[in-house]
Amino acid sequence: MTRKRSKSRKEEVKSKNTPSSSSENIYKQVRIKPRSKNQRELLRSIYNKDITFCVGPAGTGKTHVSVGAAVDLFQKKRITKIIITRPMIEANQSRHGNKSVMGYLPGSIEQKMAPYLRPLYDELGKFLTPAMIKLMMANNTIEICPLAFMRGRTFENAFVLCDEAQNATEEELEMLLTRLGTGSKMIVSGDVDQSDLPSYLEGGLENFIEDLDGIDGLGIIYLETQDVQRLKIVRDIIERRKQVKAGLAAPASLERVGYERKDTESPSKNSSFERKYDATSGYYLDGSV
Repeated sequence: MTRKRSKSRKEEVKSKNTPSSSSENIYKQVRIKPRSKNQRELLRSIYNKDITFCVGPAGTGKTHVSVGAAVDLFQKKRITKIIITRPMIEANQSRHGNKSVMGYLPGSIEQKMAPYLRPLYDELGKFLTPAMIKLMMANNTIEICPLAFMRGRTFENAFVLCDEAQNATEEELEMLLTRLGTGSKMIVSGDVDQSDLPSYLEGGLENFIEDLDGIDGLGIIYLETQDVQRLKIVRDIIERRKQVKAGLAAPASLERVGYERKDTESPSKNSSFERKYDATSGYYLDGSV
């Protein structure tokens, strides 16, 4: 009787410690696989360096590789926490009076930041199930924090991912990098050609990389157009825009540079056409004095 009771007790304890069928798959069996030489170099730098800067155009896998590495290191128990941050600058904010709507959004910091970090959640979803993401958020294993709120903290045994770093100033980047503690890794990624900073502020990513180049334990990886893993047309668009900005490609049309069609007939006196006079130059806008 005692033996039978002892056996049933062991089975009960074992069943409590064994994941149920519903929780067995909270980790997706997906490993990060670099798809280009530069992505492989990025992954190698993440694993072997304390801090990695990654610069490249949209679609080159900056976020995908970084998030995949973070999940892998967490599963291997080499880190105990994943911290995701980014500057709270909205796309085209500089064109709308430099006003942010973040402060007016309802909810907690995480809820306010959710729209801005949707791409990162999407990448997490490629490696973790929704149940696991929810659990890690609930127990603070995954933390979402605006870059401006990083001051005064120290991160130990953590994986810190700063996304959209082209929108950070040099002061913000210096503050972020000095938060790194024992057993931690940091990835700072961005696309310097897509800054949303107001015109009176200068992005610090390029200058920071140049200043810190050569420091032991710091890696700098550049991803190029050929690393884009989206549709071929995305690579073509990025390459064409790069050429236009560098002055290597002609504008697509005359209207692009401000040319307008000139009517061959002069406006009659009875028409509604009105010539505008520029008092400074002494000329009408149609060229006549």
